[in-house]
Amino acid sequence: METSVRRNVGKRVRLDATGEASLQGTSEDRELANMVGVSPRATFMLSKQTRVSVTGAWRYKAYPDDPGTSGPSPSLGVKFDRRIASSRLTAGYKYQIRQSHTVRNRYQRSMYTGEFTMPLGGAANRLSIELDYRTQQYQRLIKVAGRQVPRLDRRIAAEAHYDYTIGPRAFIRWTYAFERRRSNDAAKDFFAPIAAMTVHYQLR
Repeated sequence: METSVRRNVGKRVRLDATGEASLQGTSEDRELANMVGVSPRATFMLSKQTRVSVTGAWRYKAYPDDPGTSGPSPSLGVKFDRRIASSRLTAGYKYQIRQSHTVRNRYQRSMYTGEFTMPLGGAANRLSIELDYRTQQYQRLIKVAGRQVPRLDRRIAAEAHYDYTIGPRAFIRWTYAFERRRSNDAAKDFFAPIAAMTVHYQLR
């Protein structure tokens, strides 16, 4: 269930707020949880081509099968959006805390994102590049070189895809992406690349 409200304040400021609730819905961590939350946002139109939005969120997730994992998760973020002719650049930052009942699942997360999209090889064909870097520090301690220290993960994800139009409703997409995680817990390190070609057809 979800509801939202929107209000313009003059010509350059827009305020939004969304409330949501779900029972046994799919969470960001691909686990089933009951959830309630609210997400206010303020968007500032600096010009016709540039806008900045500030977003807050507060969510509470309850895991019936693992109550110790339940708890609130507040966050605060900012996003910059700039159109340059037929191209678009976005950059953002988000800070999130997970305050679960048990220390094991508590963490602080900082996320930096960026995306650039531009026409290439014709106005209907587009190249998109996305970058995502995040650090996540847990409250729980692990042993590193004989010392007890908080677990710290660093992730970087990148994706580039090129859409080539082959008809009024169809295009081919070539994609290359990877995700890498480095941690002071060496068992948590991983690297996952992917390359793909897909054909898309829009029914409408």
